Amino acid sequence: MAKPRNRPLALALLLAPACTPHGPEPASSPRASTHIEPQVPPPPPAPVDEDAPAPERSPERSRCFAAAVDHLLPISPSEAELGDVDGDGDLDMVVLDWMAPHMVTMANDGAGGFVELARPHKETEALDITLADVDRDGRLDLISVHPRDGEVHVRRGDGRGDFGRSEVVALGRQVFEVTTADFDDDGALDLLVTQLRHVAVLRGDGRGGFTARPRVKVGQAPSYAFVADVDLDRRRELVLASNDDGGIDVVSFRGTALGRVRHIACGEGPIALGMGDFDGDERPDLVTANMYSHDVCVFGGTANGFVERQRIDRPFDALAVLDFDNDGIDDIALGHDLQLTFYAGQPDGLFESESVEAGHGPHIAWARDLDRDGHDDVVLLNGEDMQWTYDEAGQRVPVRPRDASFTVVLGEACEHVEPCMR
Repeated sequence: MAKPRNRPLALALLLAPACTPHGPEPASSPRASTHIEPQVPPPPPAPVDEDAPAPERSPERSRCFAAAVDHLLPISPSEAELGDVDGDGDLDMVVLDWMAPHMVTMANDGAGGFVELARPHKETEALDITLADVDRDGRLDLISVHPRDGEVHVRRGDGRGDFGRSEVVALGRQVFEVTTADFDDDGALDLLVTQLRHVAVLRGDGRGGFTARPRVKVGQAPSYAFVADVDLDRRRELVLASNDDGGIDVVSFRGTALGRVRHIACGEGPIALGMGDFDGDERPDLVTANMYSHDVCVFGGTANGFVERQRIDRPFDALAVLDFDNDGIDDIALGHDLQLTFYAGQPDGLFESESVEAGHGPHIAWARDLDRDGHDDVVLLNGEDMQWTYDEAGQRVPVRPRDASFTVVLGEACEHVEPCMR
């Protein structure tokens, strides 16, 4: 059931312009007396100090988001992925419950609303999922990793929102996350799988089959991996977090072979990574949200790698990158507890631009246009904190948390707020 929420009054006052609107002062009421006041000459103008600095203008702020809409889920979400799994052109959501274990597909109605497409079905202890067309039949397939068995499962999509039986790739050791890209540029999607202290590439044959390639050693418990050309040399790198020391690893590619690892450290316990051009210099920058140090680190991209530029001393658990004010410079959306806060990118750094009441303990965020209105929306997956009980045999089992849901914060045309003199 979707339930829109309005901004609270206090938040509306917080987002109100800080300047008095320009324009003529209202006319005063006529005086009742006919007494004529003596004319006093105006004081001479103050001398102008040509060397005085000009008054600073605060950065321009934008309001770009409307109401947040909550969608209840029939399972407790631990992981999810967005994609058009039923072939209607709208982004749907596949949601995973690792502890139960179950999986359910929520179908997008085209206007940003969601309905349950089919009853939840079992997906044995999958820790992470992704959607991709690995057999090039025009339908999204589901790839999942199963840490206990050390396996990657590939399930072919039927184009109507469901998936077939699993085809298993055994790696023989723990696996944590999976992402897809055509690493060797042969037209077939490959898989990149994170393992304990290693990452491995599985080369795709274009028909849904995969062959494991040599691994490369990285930090302990690597996670949040994505692929980008971070140094603008037209060759992609792998970027991922190492949760043991707060480090960020940048791994080079040569086809499907993994190369040298460059290490960056900031904060403690990175739980979300993002990349974009946050200062408008046309170089990729990096942002990380850190769980244990309760802060956000922003790295500027240079010809020699990343350099720490800014630190936001506030805790956030979910992060998405988007240019929400359409100024050509990327911005970030950060979710924590019951709040989604937007930071606008500027040449001199990110600054807080807008806040919206949204989410219930969000731990994953996406920036996507769910209602196809030309404006990016922000999706938050909620309910990270798992609740437990015990069955008759004394075994600990999970309980569906109160906030088993996801939230859609709808984007709209930005209303620009004039900056103030200060």
